[in-house]
Parts: sequence; C-alpha cells; structure tokens
Amino acid sequence: MRLVIGKISHESNSFSVIPADLEAFNERGYRRGADILTAFENTNTPLGGFLAGAQSQGVELIPTVAAEATPSGPVTRTAFETILEDLLQGIRTAGSFDGILLQLHGSMVTDDYEDGEGVILSAVRDEVGCDIPIITTLDLHGNITDLMLEKATAFFGYDTNPHVDKYERGLEAFSAMVRVVEGKSHPVMARSHPPIMPHPLRVRTDTGPLVALLERAREWENKPGVINVSVFGGWPHVDIRDAGICFVPVTEGDRSLAETIAQDLAEDALNRLPEFLPRDLVQTEDAVQRAMEATEGPVILAEIGDSPAGGSSGDGTVTLRALLEAGADGVAIVVKDPEAVAEAVRRGVRSSFEMEVGGKTDTFHGEPVVVRGTVRALTDGTYQNRGPKDTGVKMDVGRTAVIRVGQDFDIVLTERRISPTDPEVFRQAGIEPSAKKIVVLKSGGHFRAGFTSMAADIIDVNTPGVTAADVTSFNYEKVNRPIFPLDDITG
Repeated sequence: MRLVIGKISHESNSFSVIPADLEAFNERGYRRGADILTAFENTNTPLGGFLAGAQSQGVELIPTVAAEATPSGPVTRTAFETILEDLLQGIRTAGSFDGILLQLHGSMVTDDYEDGEGVILSAVRDEVGCDIPIITTLDLHGNITDLMLEKATAFFGYDTNPHVDKYERGLEAFSAMVRVVEGKSHPVMARSHPPIMPHPLRVRTDTGPLVALLERAREWENKPGVINVSVFGGWPHVDIRDAGICFVPVTEGDRSLAETIAQDLAEDALNRLPEFLPRDLVQTEDAVQRAMEATEGPVILAEIGDSPAGGSSGDGTVTLRALLEAGADGVAIVVKDPEAVAEAVRRGVRSSFEMEVGGKTDTFHGEPVVVRGTVRALTDGTYQNRGPKDTGVKMDVGRTAVIRVGQDFDIVLTERRISPTDPEVFRQAGIEPSAKKIVVLKSGGHFRAGFTSMAADIIDVNTPGVTAADVTSFNYEKVNRPIFPLDDITG
C-alpha cells in the first residue's frame, strides 16, 4: 500500500494586519519531500501519527509538502498558489498510490477564497479523480463547509482543546485509510451548523459546553456503523459565511444516520446558548493587583486579546505597562520586537538597555512602552517542545534577548511571534517559569497544556486585540446571520 501525505495549515484572522506570505510559511516551517519524514517522526502531530501508523503496518508514504505559518491575516495569493502547486506536483510525481492523507486546519482564508481548505480539497480531487480516498485531520477550531465535505472521504477533528491529541487523530485517520483501501470501510459524512459562533475561551474541552457535547459524540461513536463524530468549536476571528460551531459524523455508508447524529448534536448545542458566553474575565489592573497580592506563584496572566496562536501581533503592551507601573517583580513575559532584539544584541550582555518596546505592529494591542533595564542574556531562540502539546516539534522564535528590569522582572524579547504554549520558550532564554511570581502568556488557552501543572492561579485577562474575548466587538460583514452571540436567536 502506498499513501500520499501532506500538510497545509493556517488559522487565519480577518482582523489581523499581518499577512501570511511565503516568508511567514518559511519562518514556521516549509518542508518538501523526504525532509518531512525526519522532521515529524516521533512528534505529537497528525503527521507524526501518519508516520507511526505506516511504520507499524509496513505502508509506504510519499511525502509532498508540509507548510504552516503562525496564525495571522489571510494567506496571500502567491503563498497559497505556491504551496498548493507544491502539493499537486507532489501528487503528480508520486506514481501509483492508493490514498491521500492530509493535515489541514479548517479555518484558512486567503486573499481570494473564504474556504481555503475547500479549494485545496477541490484541487486535489480534480487531480486524482473520484476513486482515490482523501482523509483529512482538522483542527477543533475549524469552520467546516459543505464543499469540504463534498471533496473529502472522511474527517477526523481534534477532540481536545488545548490540542494534545494530534498524534492520536493522525493515527486514527491512518487506520481509517487502511480500512478504506482494503475495501473494509465505506465512509460517508454529514454536517450540521447551528448558528453559534463562540470565542475559543468557551470551546475548551476540560470545562464548558463542549464537555457535554463531546460526551454525547462519544456515545454516538459507540453505536454500530459510526466511525467518528467530530465536534468543531469553530473559529470566530474570520469574517466568512460558515464561521461557527459544526458537527461532522462519519458513518459506514449510512448518510441518514450521519444526518441524524449531526442534527442531534446541533439541537443539544442550541439548548446550551448561555454556556457559550465568556465568563470569569478580569480587567488588566485588577488582574495585576490580584497576581501581586498572591501568596504563591506562579500566577499566570493570560492575555486573551493578544494571542499569536489566533493571529495577533504578539507585541501587545497593555499588561506589560500595567505591571511596570505597579512596580511588580518576579515577572516573566514574552514580547515580539525585532528592533529591540537588534538593539540588545548591539549593546551586548550585561549592558544597560533603554528603548520603546512592543506596540509596533498595529494600534490594537497598546502603545510602545519605555523599558529600562539590563541585557541579561542573548540566545538563538531555538528549542524543542517538551510539553503535552506539539511534543517534539522544533521551534524557532528568532534571536532572543532577555531584559532584566529591577530585581527579577524579565522581558523575553523575540524576533518572531510566538504564543508561549510550552515552558521551553522561557527555558531556552535561561528562565525557569515555575520559579517566577507572575508569568504573562499571550495565549487564549493552549498554554494550559504546558503551564497548568505549575500554576498557583490562572487569570484570563480581558485585554484588547484581534483575539479579544467579546466577538460582538468585531465588524462582521460576511458571517451568515442571525448567529449567536452577534444576534438574539432565542425568539
């Protein structure tokens, strides 16, 4: 058995001014051919699951392209066309093969298309015809469209948020593909899309309404003829028609059963509307005061509005300014600022440092803040994730400079945007986050996988930005209305 594998992944944000161009994909990781096999082996990723399944069953994999960019604004026309052509060219030169396994996201928007994944799957289907199965893993934050379902054979969405089950979903997708190729399985899918578009804070899988919805999905999966039931929390930071929650059951040739399951889950979700509203958000000044008064640490301050994992700038200054003005100490925070890094490198370790930091990408996340301190350390910014999310994946945040303010206030300046979901981003800079009183993380939720075990307290800080908690504050023009919470749908 020979299977083509590939990855094109981007979570787009319509309100971000940062383009997802070819440079952005090259920064995060743009691999072709055999390099994919070595890069993703033994990693907690769908590709890692594909590789493990193939090794255990003696299946030959034909790697094409693996391209990912840090979430940002839409993918540029040049980047999208280049990456898609690389995938198609890899398929054309693969020789004979039995199926295609892809790792896609589900919320890609491009300069030209609202439904990036639908276009990718359509192009692949046009290339290989109707008989070759195409099975895809998708992010829990995917916005799933009818076109995607029409062109694919089966979907396997992540069951966890934070996403710590990527390997398992890849392995599940691989096993499903083997059964299809062997003629033992004939998947069909259905889709329901209730008018609900929650913020990612309310589609966690350890608390909130998705817990019960996932339990209901698992109950359905235990019934005869059901292969998989994916619960997609959707992605609200893209202005497209199909944004929002979606349910996609996969059954053995029984589309009526799939439709029944999808509708059942949609009705359950609609009965839980109030549960989808953000709660327990704390204003910045109150969060800082609470953290400073805490008797134990570290206290995690999660900057909801400035989450690079959702497309934000990563150089927001609202919480940084509040901490500096309050005289906080025992702090660690990561801020993207390549200009400040270059200045720190020019000055050198142990030298004094003074310049405006952060707030340079846009006007949504706070103004630059004057930082006065000492260059404590300089690193190359490379490390490997060791926590439960994306385990084993190699990261590169560019050159990194640590600026020490006061006795123990460390600002980790990076050249590239990063949502600090793994403690290694601090450790590569010589900082042990568990030893700090306050750790500021520009992340909406994925940080919980790597930091919850060390945290004395976690505070979701209601900071402004393109990933802000109040989705009603954004100007939507294309989203299918009415939809909750933009509209009252109870009447």
